[in-house]
Amino acid sequence: MGTGPYRFVDFEPGDLVKGERHTGYHVPNRPYFDTIELKGGGDAVSAARAVIQTGDYDYAWNTQVEDEILLRLRSTIPIPGLR
Repeated sequence: MGTGPYRFVDFEPGDLVKGERHTGYHVPNRPYFDTIELKGGGDAVSAARAVIQTGDYDYAWNTQVEDEILLRLRSTIPIPGLR
């Protein structure tokens, strides 16, 4: 049902939505990703940590984390060439 870019294949209320490319999508060569996972729930700091420190996810939106906490999370990431 629907004409969006993804067909949802799994849903866990308050936690996770998984989607796969909708082969009947009306725009050629789109969407760019074969699958997506949208993670919900939890708190803003945990979401930021999942992206910045652990790499569990590629993108976090509207985390609303204080700058001091973000700087602390970033400071624990080894960056090649920096000391």
